[in-house]
Amino acid sequence: MFIISSKQKQENWNKIRELLETIKQMQSDLQESASMFKAIFCVSPVAMLVVEVSSGVIIDVNGAFEELSGRPRDSVVGRTVYETGLYDNPNQRSEIVAKILDEGYVRHYPVSFMVKGEPTECFLSSKLLQRGGKKIMISVVDVAEIYQKRVNGE
Repeated sequence: MFIISSKQKQENWNKIRELLETIKQMQSDLQESASMFKAIFCVSPVAMLVVEVSSGVIIDVNGAFEELSGRPRDSVVGRTVYETGLYDNPNQRSEIVAKILDEGYVRHYPVSFMVKGEPTECFLSSKLLQRGGKKIMISVVDVAEIYQKRVNGE
């Protein structure tokens, strides 16, 4: 049996309190970070979506995605990108997924999305992440260059 002095007991309790305070601070920081991400996601003027990599199920989209695609959030979340007809050419998703799984991201990848029923050339930038043990990708759909070229008559 070990005998612990009252001084050692007090030191151990102090260390436990410090660890608990550190954990509380880390939880608070994590919640703050999640809130900040959600705010950026929601107010971004750029179309964004979060998709489970293996199944292609859309987890979330922002308001800019709704505006760009002409589809309300509740009509796409929980459905696959194939069910929603998001890609003009569904084979493009396979190419993107292969690249993301290999490199962890894609940047300015040319893709043709169905935008309000019309095939539209866009650039997709995506990052591979983990969420709840599953691989997800958060993607940004950039149509600015395409619209600018149209405005300039190119």
